[in-house]
Amino acid sequence: MKKRNRKIRSAMAAALAVSMVAAPCSSALAASTSDEITQREIDNAALAREAAGQGMVLLENENHTLPLKTKKLALFGSGAVRTIKGGFGSGDPFNGGLSGGGSWDVDLNERYNIHIYNTFKKAGYDIVNSDMLDAYADAYDAQHKIEGNSTMNCFKFPEMEITDEELADASADSDTAIYVISRNAGEGTDRTLTGTKGTYNGESYDIGDYYLTDLERENLERVAASFKKTIVVLNVGGIMDTKFYNEINGLDAMLLMGQAGQEGGNALLDVLTGAVTPSGKLADTWAENYSDYPASDTFANADGNIKKEVYNEGIYVGYRYFDTFNITPKYEFGYGLSYTDFKIETQSVTADADKVTVKVKVTNTGSTYSGKEIVQVYYSAPDSAEAEKEYQELGGFAKTDELAPGESQILTISYDTKDMAYYNADQAAYILDKGKYYVRVGDSSRNTSVEATIEVDDTTLTEQLSNQMEVPDGEDLVEWSKPEEGYSYPTEEAEKEAAILRAEAKKESTIKEAEGEAEAIVKINEATAKGLEMVKNVNVDKGVLTLKAYESLEKVANGQATKIIIPSEIQGLAGLAMSASEIVKEK
Repeated sequence: MKKRNRKIRSAMAAALAVSMVAAPCSSALAASTSDEITQREIDNAALAREAAGQGMVLLENENHTLPLKTKKLALFGSGAVRTIKGGFGSGDPFNGGLSGGGSWDVDLNERYNIHIYNTFKKAGYDIVNSDMLDAYADAYDAQHKIEGNSTMNCFKFPEMEITDEELADASADSDTAIYVISRNAGEGTDRTLTGTKGTYNGESYDIGDYYLTDLERENLERVAASFKKTIVVLNVGGIMDTKFYNEINGLDAMLLMGQAGQEGGNALLDVLTGAVTPSGKLADTWAENYSDYPASDTFANADGNIKKEVYNEGIYVGYRYFDTFNITPKYEFGYGLSYTDFKIETQSVTADADKVTVKVKVTNTGSTYSGKEIVQVYYSAPDSAEAEKEYQELGGFAKTDELAPGESQILTISYDTKDMAYYNADQAAYILDKGKYYVRVGDSSRNTSVEATIEVDDTTLTEQLSNQMEVPDGEDLVEWSKPEEGYSYPTEEAEKEAAILRAEAKKESTIKEAEGEAEAIVKINEATAKGLEMVKNVNVDKGVLTLKAYESLEKVANGQATKIIIPSEIQGLAGLAMSASEIVKEK
């Protein structure tokens, strides 16, 4: 029978192989020149839309300005009609103005970048300054045709200028405005502080970068003064200086859209209208000032050398630097607001040689909107004579499902215990230092609480490697050392003490439990020895043992016995009785 099945499987495999040779791919996966949108494209677009929406980060939201409460809007900023979907090169970053296609003469269709202006129009929103946007898009497309399809040229177009008449007409028809700020960078065009210069119709203009251009700032100030509600959308691939938000009166909300791919416009619509509650978190630390970044004086064009970068900060990169050196960011790593509120409650923290596991209960405490929350787990490692450590490091994170108001979910977040080791360059090995490790739980790097402490009794080498690179001759690489005092918060020391007390109480309880189990085992062994001694002294004969064997089997038959072990090498009741007798005698 087994041989037959093997033959059948072989025949099926052969048939499959023949089929694959005859038809290399199915019609669903085959290349096509048809303009018809396939189901695969539709499904992938839906997935791209969902991912983009969940990745957007709500930075500010005064007086619950978002989600939008109206379908009559004014749109401003070049990013509204030339929305950037990705990076340079093969990322195909922009591809058209109003056309939205990869070329200036390609009509808009679902295969191409869906920009913000068109998205809102298709969704039935009344864009009160559409004439202004149409004129800007037409001018861009005309210039794009002149420049060609180079991805390096497609961003070289001035920010839109807003006339007093356009502003007055728009604000008379709507009380809500959205201003889109776009930025990009790529190979050969590193970002700068103040931006670069472009030329259009023989006139020079500013291209903004880390800071706003004078025109962008002027536009924002005028728009904010003209509308009851003004929302800033950041269509950017990297960080920006956002001090303008607090410096300009009348700005009510700010959303990091990012470069959200071909479905970016649709995803933005979902978030701004409340169809999707924002749940994205920052993967970077956004500084209050550019000078707060550790490499601000030397990175890229700052020192005049774009070919060489020296990372003297060592382990102090990103939030590790801001936390350890106690520099307050504008928006910390892991930051992101929602349309609802969440309560995070740590249920348990367990650790062994393999894993650290944290169980957290997340509850949507809001009353209106469903939403998702991301719980983040950090750990703080002890310093040693061989190495200093950063204030904290991300161990793991997890995102909830969509939680309705009042609904809760238990998340389990784990990371490998060896992940807490540091790399010792002298030993070319990862070392887990002995000492206390604090486990922190929260929703951003600056909003956590100490929930547990892990005591490592001995320093342990977790992985032996070998150094493959050396500092080049002539280079003086000196890594920074942390200050005596880093970031802290008012309740931190109390939380640490509480965690230590809980750990000590748990340890004591475990010891007592182990001692109780050990004592019970001793008593059981003593009783067993006494019983065997009694049997031996009575000199039980074969008949008595046989009788007891029968009684045991009778209990099994009546269902009274819960467990009986009969060695397989013993055959028959007589053998069982004889074996028992011999064991007794040996004792």
